Amino acid sequence: MHTQTKFQLYLVLLLLRLICAFLPGYIHPDEFFQSPEVTAGDVFDYDVFVPWEFKPELPARSIVLPYLTTGVPFELLKLISVVAKKYGFYGFESSLALFVTQRLAFFTFSLLIDDSVIRLHGLTGARNPFPVLLVLASSHVMLVYHTRSFSNAIESVLLTVSFYLLFRASTLYTAKALPGKGAITSSQALSQATADVGAAQSRGFFSTWTVALGLVLTLGFFSRITFVFYGFPIGIVFLYLAIRNAWDQRGIFSKIGVFFSDIIPLVFGVTLTSMFCVFVDSLYFGSLKLVLRDRVVTLEDFVTVLTNDPKSLLYDLTLTGTIVITPLNNLVYNLDPELRASHGVHPLYLHLAANLPLLFGPLALLAAYAILKSAVTLRLTAGNLPTTLLAYSGLCGVALLSLISHQEPRFLLPVLVPIVITMSQRFSSLPRVFWVLWIVFNAALVVVYGLLHQGGIVPMMGFLQKQSLGIRNCVPLDSAHDACDVGFVVDEPFIKPLTHHHYTTNLVFYKTLMPPQHLLRYPRNWKNTDITINVVDHAGAELSVVKKDLVERVPVGDPASVAQGWRRDGRVVFGRREGSFLLYERTLLIAPATTDLTPLTANNSGFTLKLVHRQWPHVNFDDFDVLIADPERLAYLDAYLLTVAATTDKSEGDVAGEGERTVE
Repeated sequence: MHTQTKFQLYLVLLLLRLICAFLPGYIHPDEFFQSPEVTAGDVFDYDVFVPWEFKPELPARSIVLPYLTTGVPFELLKLISVVAKKYGFYGFESSLALFVTQRLAFFTFSLLIDDSVIRLHGLTGARNPFPVLLVLASSHVMLVYHTRSFSNAIESVLLTVSFYLLFRASTLYTAKALPGKGAITSSQALSQATADVGAAQSRGFFSTWTVALGLVLTLGFFSRITFVFYGFPIGIVFLYLAIRNAWDQRGIFSKIGVFFSDIIPLVFGVTLTSMFCVFVDSLYFGSLKLVLRDRVVTLEDFVTVLTNDPKSLLYDLTLTGTIVITPLNNLVYNLDPELRASHGVHPLYLHLAANLPLLFGPLALLAAYAILKSAVTLRLTAGNLPTTLLAYSGLCGVALLSLISHQEPRFLLPVLVPIVITMSQRFSSLPRVFWVLWIVFNAALVVVYGLLHQGGIVPMMGFLQKQSLGIRNCVPLDSAHDACDVGFVVDEPFIKPLTHHHYTTNLVFYKTLMPPQHLLRYPRNWKNTDITINVVDHAGAELSVVKKDLVERVPVGDPASVAQGWRRDGRVVFGRREGSFLLYERTLLIAPATTDLTPLTANNSGFTLKLVHRQWPHVNFDDFDVLIADPERLAYLDAYLLTVAATTDKSEGDVAGEGERTVE
């Protein structure tokens, strides 16, 4: 295959990655709740679910990386929306826009891996990077996992950039020492180059690039404490290069001087970045207060003052309170066996036996052999130091993570680059059957995890947002029901309905992953108004628990009014809550079509469930045996309207032109 053809194929795979970024597949709650759920709440002031890691009582995850990865893109979206509104354009803060923004951001970050791999591959002595790039870009790990807002994806990006920065820092000096010969990858050549020049010249060896290395390593640590498992071989190699550089100098004072001139930039980068992260986290979680002219100011106020009047910070700003070190809190939390067990306990062999094959398929066994061989046969004094480092990084990461009882596939995302670089010299000798298996394996998992797995939740949230906000033009149907228009774009301040009633929409989720509430776009400042949303996540609870909850939400009145009101011109109906004359509500139950809901309405429960919306595709692997029997009918996520059970015979028919059945 010609180089131009390989380049064109790589561009096709990049386009496929962009398409995969916008597919609705939902892998794990962490892809929303470790970044965009939190930052969307802060940037747009939405009412969101704040996970335990970001609770101010014991914050265990830094806000710096979430804000850099999704917060800044959300700020740009907000700015675009503000400008667009001035010209009469609305809707730039829609659920779809929020979803596209976060996915597009992580697609962009994934390109840093491609760029770093190209540069790293050159350090191994190979000239053509396209075989490695094609394997990397065709992996479902890049196509799906790295386009989701996982903290593990950012961990993988930062680790790969760290690999490059380490050798960019070292080759910066050796390229000067041996002009015209390019990058030096051999430590023996590095030693020779160091001996050929004076100690005065070698003082610039690590400089600016080393500061950048310290910055990226620290961000990786504040992103996930498991970054240390993958990253500590980088520190070992850095020390090795610094010691070799110093050892080849003449005189003890020259050795000491050169060693510290190499180490200090790294320490400076680590220290400065750590101080920044601790400072920002402490302000964000409220343990540290900024006092300016006897007034406590927020982080946003601080940025404003820093921009407009920076001199005042020198004379009028004081700090009070304590600092927060989120990685330390995370470590304390995970050292508690009971707390760690609450997230799931897995056998220690799960990474090796299941997670590696799930992520890397036919490449997993070959890669395990190649990495073990590289780690055993290659030493730091070997000729190909980059390959050796990546092999040790991948091996250490998998080995140390396998000692932890909670093991999930996404924890191994940073192994991808060590695998493809270590295996790069073997790609040309692999048989055609291997590549057929590789393509089939990755294509299948792109469809499963990129499109099908829990794929109805994200588009369903957009539907529910339109059904729950923008309530206006409410009119009474009878003494117990009001009908309202819904669905206007929520870009304007709160609009009070034309009645004195309070309208609540209950969204009850069952047998789904956690619903990302920022996609509902419910403003925090609406919580004390006449329009509220109540999200209830029953996850995998027993049906009896769900039934008890629904019974308590059954409205009063004639069910015919509800059905009629839903059908009429897209209007929705709120029923009066039992025992109240002002509180009106309606309840939607969201559950996979594979879930048998008939026990909910059995034994005179007092309510029925009207199917009002279906979202395709949605695959719930907990009931895969049920799904496979009739996938055309059951690969849906359904939304049901809770209504009062009629005392007369009930007919089953379409509801709002979308429903196909009634659960009674």
